Amino acid sequence: MSYELGRAALDMEMTDTVPRTEYSVENHWELIKKVTGIDTTVTENRPEASKAFRKAWDYSFVWNVRIGSELIKAKGPVTDMGHAVYQENTAGSSDYDDHVTVAYPDPEAALNLDIPKVYGEYSQTELISLFERHYADSCQQFPDVLNMSGVYVNPVSGILEIFGWDTFLLMMGMDIKRFNKVMEGYCEWLDQFYRAFTKTDIPVFMCHDDICWTSGPFADPEWYRAVVFPHYKKWFDML
Repeated sequence: MSYELGRAALDMEMTDTVPRTEYSVENHWELIKKVTGIDTTVTENRPEASKAFRKAWDYSFVWNVRIGSELIKAKGPVTDMGHAVYQENTAGSSDYDDHVTVAYPDPEAALNLDIPKVYGEYSQTELISLFERHYADSCQQFPDVLNMSGVYVNPVSGILEIFGWDTFLLMMGMDIKRFNKVMEGYCEWLDQFYRAFTKTDIPVFMCHDDICWTSGPFADPEWYRAVVFPHYKKWFDML
């Protein structure tokens, strides 16, 4: 594992060895068992097996974020869209979930939602501490790699957490101007997390967003350029 390789990659420097990372492979237990020799059918062995796998495959950085849907849920309602099968089915367990609840089934009511007012603010002290503890825990768990913290629920992913696909797309189709106002409100709510991160000493910020899906963008690219990307520019300038 190499912190130096990971940092060089993010600094756009050429390295003798191509730096490596993986995304969620560490939960595919048959592969982990084959690579590490650790019996992953024993649930208690899995954290150590995942850690050994990262070392065996020589990660240079570990993808990590702190601000996820649970911080939205703590302030107000969110939509549960269920989950398709992704992880392998072991010991009778599966990540399949057909439980679906919609926080705002009426798109007209959703178009009137004032997100900053409904979902409120965390204190900056609390958020700074969240980020710093998360980063410190990651460094302790993965001491040889480049670690980071960041935000998962950026504009598209966050709006999706609150409304789900059906309401999200209905809102866009019914009244794009009012929908954009809702999106602006959500981005205003997101500002608090970026402000807090700038007050930490964490060297790397991870930004996640599901702006496209398997067949590409789900909206006109001009919509992203006009409504979504300006917020990224503002946040990245802050960082």
